[in-house]
Amino acid sequence: MNNLYSFNVLKKENDYTEIEVSFADKSHEIFKAHFPDNSLLPGFLQIDIISEILSIDVIKVKKAKFLQAILPEDKVTYFVKIKDKTFNVKIEKENKKCSEFSIVQK
Repeated sequence: MNNLYSFNVLKKENDYTEIEVSFADKSHEIFKAHFPDNSLLPGFLQIDIISEILSIDVIKVKKAKFLQAILPEDKVTYFVKIKDKTFNVKIEKENKKCSEFSIVQK
């Protein structure tokens, strides 16, 4: 994901983390490929990004809903609640939900 995003941890507690993620502009190869005339961040990369930031190996996606497009140069916040090996993730942009998913760590 070569320079696709940068991030900043806003809050970290035992079972809760908030992370702000800023995305590259539309010239990044991911946005050029998906989709050339309507660039947006693919859903599977939303999951890959948080697993990369948290350094976890995902073995299962329990549920996933992608509600609002994440576009080039967007800034979003990942809200992560952890229970056992399950990570419940909500992504918001401008206080509106973009995505939510649950992933299980190896």
